[in-house]
Amino acid sequence: MAQAVKQNDPKWRAQESAYAAMEAEDPFEALRLAQEARKLDPDCTDVLRLMVWPAPTELDNRIWLMREAVEKAERNLG
Repeated sequence: MAQAVKQNDPKWRAQESAYAAMEAEDPFEALRLAQEARKLDPDCTDVLRLMVWPAPTELDNRIWLMREAVEKAERNLG
């Protein structure tokens, strides 16, 4: 029963998708899973971290994105 409750929790499902994205060998599959997870939980720290590496952007922007991820993590984790 506990497993069924978890599967209905968007935050839990987002985290599972984020883990799957981290383990995916295909970068396109990893990105698809990360985007799916972000839809489920826009504040998922692992997803935010994952979304930084494929971004075709300048180093300053990547640093800004990582800072945003850290700030959200601090709020979520206390």
